[in-house]
Amino acid sequence: MYMKKLYSLASLLLLFPTYAQAHVKWFVESEQVINTSHNLNPFYSWGSNEVLIWSGIVLVTVCIFSIIDHYIKTPKTLLSFGLQHEHTINRIAQIVLGLFLVSVSFLWKIIIIPEIHVTTVATTILEYIQIAIGIMYIGNIKPQLASLGLIALTIGASISGEGFITIRSEEAHV
Repeated sequence: MYMKKLYSLASLLLLFPTYAQAHVKWFVESEQVINTSHNLNPFYSWGSNEVLIWSGIVLVTVCIFSIIDHYIKTPKTLLSFGLQHEHTINRIAQIVLGLFLVSVSFLWKIIIIPEIHVTTVATTILEYIQIAIGIMYIGNIKPQLASLGLIALTIGASISGEGFITIRSEEAHV
């Protein structure tokens, strides 16, 4: 019951454009796109060509694979392997996530995504929290608590104004 509420809350957060579009900043030079092709239109708004085209591509892909899924049998050997090694698979995923969180803190001085640089006291605190969460995942120390901490870290990063929220301010400058 608790997990259903958590998944519902996470899904609801993804509906807000600020959070859903945050990953775009990893791959696109926002200022360059705004200056060259979005002089009058909001940057990546619901009606922009980029959003409409990629939304269409995603919908077509999901529809095609949902149809294909009805015709392909479930690979029983893969399913049994996953069930037998569930603990090991989860543990490896925890270690990889922990190593990512610690390494981006030490190597790149960022919080979760490249747009949130460690420059202020607030982001420095978030960096220490990120390192602690990474160590908890690596050491398998209360991984459920580490997951809740990761959610809190993401919320803290969005509140700090360093990353996610700047997408909206870019739209205002257009």
